[in-house]
Amino acid sequence: MVRNTVIYISSNVIKLVASLIVTLPMVTFYLSVEQIGVYAYIALLSSFLMIPLSSGGQAIVASHYFTSDKNERKKMFFHIYVVEIIIKILLFIIVVFFGEQFLKIAFHEYKNEYINYLLIYSASLIFSATKPILYYFFTVERKAGIFFFYNTIEVILNLFFITLFFYFLELGLIGYFLSALFTSFIIFLLDVYTMSKNFIIGFDRQWVGTIYHKGFKLFYVNLLEQFLNLYDSYIVQRFLNLNHLGVYSHAKQYIGNFSMVDNAFFYSYLPSYMRMLNKEEKIDTFKIMLAWYCFLLCLGIC
Repeated sequence: MVRNTVIYISSNVIKLVASLIVTLPMVTFYLSVEQIGVYAYIALLSSFLMIPLSSGGQAIVASHYFTSDKNERKKMFFHIYVVEIIIKILLFIIVVFFGEQFLKIAFHEYKNEYINYLLIYSASLIFSATKPILYYFFTVERKAGIFFFYNTIEVILNLFFITLFFYFLELGLIGYFLSALFTSFIIFLLDVYTMSKNFIIGFDRQWVGTIYHKGFKLFYVNLLEQFLNLYDSYIVQRFLNLNHLGVYSHAKQYIGNFSMVDNAFFYSYLPSYMRMLNKEEKIDTFKIMLAWYCFLLCLGIC
C-alpha cells in the first residue's frame, strides 16, 4: 500500500505543481478578476444542474466490485457508463432549453454571453461524468501506475489547451471554458477505449435496478452538496460583485489543491479497506487513519 500511496500522491503533486506554477498564473494574467469570478460561478451553476442526478457509479462499484465475478463486473461497468451518459445528455438538453432563464435568476447582473459559457461547460460535464468511475476502477484494481499515467495526460492536455486558447488564439474567457471542454472530451475517448475491454454489452434488469436504488436515490444528497458549494458564491456575487467573487474563487482554488493530497491517500487506501470488509485482509484502520490525519493536520498548519 505504501508504494501505491507514493504513486497516487505523486500524480496529485503533479496536478498541484502544474496548477500553482502554470495554470493559476496564466489565468490571472489573461483574465480579469471579474472574469475569474464568472468562470468559477458558472462552473458551480453548471455542476448544480448537471451533477446531482447520476448513476452513483462510485457507490455501486464500492458495494459490488469485490462481491461480483468477472462477468458481473463487466455488466456492471457497462450499465453504469450507459446510464451515466444518457442522464447527462438528458440534463444537457434541459440546460439548453432552460439555462438562460436559470442564469437570469442566478446572476445579479446577467449578460447574454453567459449562456454560451454555461452550455460549453455543461457539455464538458457530459464527457467528464465517467472519469471518476475510470479512476475508481484503477483504484480497486490497484493499477496505480495507469492511474498516474492518466492523471499526467489530463494535466498535459489541460495545460496545452489553456496555452493554445489564451496565448496563441487569444480567446480570453471563452477559451478557458473551451479548454475544459476539449480536455474532458479527449479524456473521455481514452476512458471509453480503456473501459471497453471491461464491458459486456447487453441489458440486465438487475444492474438497472441497482443503479436506481443506489444511484438515483443519492440525488438529494448530491443536490444538497452542490447547493452548499454554490450558495456562498451566490451570496458574494449577489451582495458584493463579481470582482469580489473572483478574488474569493481564486482563494478557494488553493484549498482545493490541498485536498488533492487527501484524495491520493483515499485512492491508495480504498482497496485494502474494501478487502478488509470482505475479510480478505487485516489492517489496523484506526492507526492508519490517526497517522494520516495527524500528518494532514501538520501539513495544513504549515
